[in-house]
Amino acid sequence: MLMGAAAVQAQDAAPLPVTLGNYKQAIANAALAQLKNVTLAGALISPLVLPHLTQLGDWVACLKTANGLFLAIVDRDAVSFRRAVVIDDCERATYTPLPRPIPVHAKKGEDGAPALR
Repeated sequence: MLMGAAAVQAQDAAPLPVTLGNYKQAIANAALAQLKNVTLAGALISPLVLPHLTQLGDWVACLKTANGLFLAIVDRDAVSFRRAVVIDDCERATYTPLPRPIPVHAKKGEDGAPALR
């Protein structure tokens, strides 16, 4: 389990199996489900990298949002998040746009379309 107030437990992760081919979408979906007070519009994501010895997960990626930097901790079946810290090296990462998240349980808006934030 991750420690700290900003940590989110893995059981809250979006249920999309993570592969190297879909990690950006899997992280976007998990961020929508888990980072409730974080604005994902205009968010950026770094490439997947192997974790440092002090990091958890099979892979990690940095997520840059208007609300700050987060570390996406990626395991085969789950994505979890915590605030990025210096050891994560997110300040020096290269970024590309985060894809638009696809809600796992899309709530319909008044017009019948999925409600996204």
